[in-house]
Amino acid sequence: MISAQIRELAQISKDLKIPLISLEVGEFLLNTLASYSSPKVLEIGSGIGFSSFLMSTQAKLVYTIEKDPERYEKLRLLMPQFQIDNVIAINADALAYHLDETLKFEVIFIDAAKSKYQEYFEKYAPYLTANGCIISDNMFFHHLQPQLVSKNTKKLLLKLQNYRQFLQDHPTFKTQILAIGDGLAVSVIK
Repeated sequence: MISAQIRELAQISKDLKIPLISLEVGEFLLNTLASYSSPKVLEIGSGIGFSSFLMSTQAKLVYTIEKDPERYEKLRLLMPQFQIDNVIAINADALAYHLDETLKFEVIFIDAAKSKYQEYFEKYAPYLTANGCIISDNMFFHHLQPQLVSKNTKKLLLKLQNYRQFLQDHPTFKTQILAIGDGLAVSVIK
């Protein structure tokens, strides 16, 4: 169940025109987290914290990395307002950031620069627990058709297509693409 407080945060995100996960994706994340005992989460791409705060209701601890300094600052300011004390917000480029190598996460949620999903996956997969999962959002990218979009968007769609293929062919992970929200890839260790 999504609380009134989380719905308020969703409205703040919408008012600021900051993309956020759908409530359907939020429910999926909560159900996934509920299947673990005291899970830890790593989120790549915070926005202003909607998904971080949502996951914090079911997680022991959420590490979230946001590259954009303005979004990070808004996230940091909202944490006390919403009484969030189990989210560790990091303002950094996730590909350049060096996370403590001893950390392990039950869930890694990727929802940042779509063109870099494979790089995020490769960098952070070693931080996954043996029974954990990596969830990548926006696999369908609004069902855009390559022939109807700009050259740059075509490149992005091709990168997402290549990422889906990378996941399907991965020797260590088994991945399901789910028609939830704008498409979720759920990858678990084989």
